[in-house]
Amino acid sequence: MSQNKNLVMLLIFLSVAFLAFAEVPAFLTYQGKLVDGGQPVNGGRAIGFRLYVDTSDDGLDGSDPMAWEQAPADLTVNQGIFSTELEFTGGFSAPYTDIQDVFGAGHDLY
Repeated sequence: MSQNKNLVMLLIFLSVAFLAFAEVPAFLTYQGKLVDGGQPVNGGRAIGFRLYVDTSDDGLDGSDPMAWEQAPADLTVNQGIFSTELEFTGGFSAPYTDIQDVFGAGHDLY
């Protein structure tokens, strides 16, 4: 019985240690709602995404650098709802070279 308990404890420890060193995912599914004049949009739309780093910690303003961008892609919008996959394997602006740099910057993201 003691050996089984030790084995379970070891497996739990290894699982937690593995999670502690897990990387930020390279892909993220994003779902959003798009409205125009308060009404849900329908049809195809070109939608792009950007992350800005609030380096001055004063909220998003014109001085904050863009850290990442995904070029607009044609997405289908149905009753205002769209879904896409954000890819964090490229599109970074200096000095950020990967998503770990962006999230490890110690500032808010917008």
